[in-house]
Formats: sequence, C-alpha cells, structure tokens
Amino acid sequence: MTFLTSRIRHISIGQPYAIGQRADILLGDLDDDSGGSTKVAVKVLRARSYDCDDKSARQELRRSLEAHLDIWCALKHPNVTDFLGLSYEVPFSAAVVLPYYSKGNSLEFVKRGTNPDVLKLIRGAGKGLKYLHEQSPPIIHADIRACNVLVDDAGNARLVDFGLVPVLSIPSLTPSDELGPARWQAPEVLLPDEDENLPFTLHSDVFSFSMFAVELLTKKCPFYHRKKDTEVIREIIKGLRPYKPTESPLADQLWPILQECWAQAPGDRPGISTICIKCDELTNL
Repeated sequence: MTFLTSRIRHISIGQPYAIGQRADILLGDLDDDSGGSTKVAVKVLRARSYDCDDKSARQELRRSLEAHLDIWCALKHPNVTDFLGLSYEVPFSAAVVLPYYSKGNSLEFVKRGTNPDVLKLIRGAGKGLKYLHEQSPPIIHADIRACNVLVDDAGNARLVDFGLVPVLSIPSLTPSDELGPARWQAPEVLLPDEDENLPFTLHSDVFSFSMFAVELLTKKCPFYHRKKDTEVIREIIKGLRPYKPTESPLADQLWPILQECWAQAPGDRPGISTICIKCDELTNL
C-alpha cells in the first residue's frame, strides 16, 4: 500500500471534477522522485462515518478499505485502472488516488465523440472484467456501469471502483443506495434471499455488464423511459428488459449476447470469458 498524503498538491477543493453517489473526484498534482509532477484524480470516498465521531466505525472502514486496496495494488491489466495510492488528509479522510484520464468515463466519451468505437469499449470492459473474475479468489466488481468504465488517452476502456460497494456497505456507514444503482443490478441483487449476506456474484456482474453495453449503445441509462428507480426495480424483478435501439447495426449484433447476459436465473447467464469470445467475433460496423 502506498500512502500519498504528503505528495499531492494543488487539490481542487471546492471545485470537484466530478460528483458521484459514493465519491467526489478532485484533481491534483502528484509529485514524483525527479522533481516533476503528474496530474491525478483524487477520489474522495463518501461514507457516513466521516460525518460523525464514531471512531470505531472509522477504523472499521479504514481496515476494510486498505485490505481491498492492497488487492487492487497488485492488479495489472490494460483494461483495469491503475491504483496509485491512498491519501488521508484534511479536509477529507480517505481518498483513492488514480491516474487522470482527460477523456472521462465511457458514457461521456461516447456522447462527445464523433463515431466513437463503442464495440472497442465494450470489448475492453469485458476483458477487464474477465481479468478480475480470473483472479484467485475471483474479484467481483459489483458496480459495472459507464461511469465506472474510464477511457484512457489511447481510447481503451479501464474498469475502476471494482469491489467498493461491499467495502462501503458497512452497517452505520452505508449510503441509502448500498446495493448500487438499481438500473444496472441483477434481480437477485435487488431482491436477495433472506439468508444471503452478499448478493453480488460473478453472475450479477455479467448482468450489469449487459446493462453497461445498453448504456453505451443508447447513450442513456438503462430503462431511461422510467423516471423512478422503484419502477425499474419492479420491471427487472418481473423479467422485463431494455428495448433494443432501432437502426443500430451494432445493437443488432450484440443483442443476442446481451439477452443471454441478462437471463433472469443467474445460472443461465454465460461466463464473462464466453461473452468476450462472442464479442471478439463481431464486426465493427
């Protein structure tokens, strides 16, 4: 674990680069050993423990977070965002330091770009997820959506924030949306069994991956025609799924794969390795 508290300067406090449901992203400069600096993203995690004086809760979150980030440190893959280090510093208590990618997340990139290579991003995200699932033990992302798939300077998809949902889902610390945004989640996550403590699995990741693909194909969130998450939850549990975009040759090719990925029964969904093979066989139109 690398602690970077004293090496980060010019943090854009008060002017976040992006605001998310579990974190605010600030920009800063990371000093290097040669006397230069590199622009980085400082992801300030939002947890209830930092709004109270519960010392034991803060310590519990810190232990859990550092254990998770120790695993992230060891991961090296072209479709996984590198973890640079952790920072504890006023005015924030815990911040994950990541490379800064000027292209932003995959949905922003697709919306801004002229003829963006959507299939390349979907393939890249799939390969990154395959790498996570092949670790021992497997790493479950638990929050796959376009805002957690960044685009690096070479235009490659880079997964980020994998495994943070369970880490931040500690009693008394957890935001109200502890299971992650409903529109991307599998039915068994939205309606878990009473005796199941952790509903996130390799199968639920595959379901979320299909919703991420729909997000890039439509340039909108899944079930965009529904304004309320409660309506979306009911539809997913009932087995309803997003509409296929019209006049989209890429959607025509991908849809049979996505239909397998969002099967209602977890065991009926293919593994991410199979999905990657099928995506590689597609023609980029």
